[in-house]
Amino acid sequence: KQINGSKLKPALYHYRTHSGAEVDLIFQLDNQYFPIEIKCKSQPTKADTRGIVAFRKANPSLKVAPGLIIAPTEQVHALGENCFAVPYDSL
Repeated sequence: KQINGSKLKPALYHYRTHSGAEVDLIFQLDNQYFPIEIKCKSQPTKADTRGIVAFRKANPSLKVAPGLIIAPTEQVHALGENCFAVPYDSL
């Protein structure tokens, strides 16, 4: 809904490598990339950031924003490597 109401239209991507690294959703807006993973578990871990970390390492020349793990967590918290768990209902 928010994208439809915005004047700027981000490009949307899914990232997956042959080795299995994956990011559910990547928004590209104004030459910045916003990697997002969506999880159902209430306590995501650093292991859930692997795809985001792999995306950053494979694309060092891109301007990549902090990664988000959207999950049914109670509050925002850091998961390391410039990635954060964010509650579903805070979006």
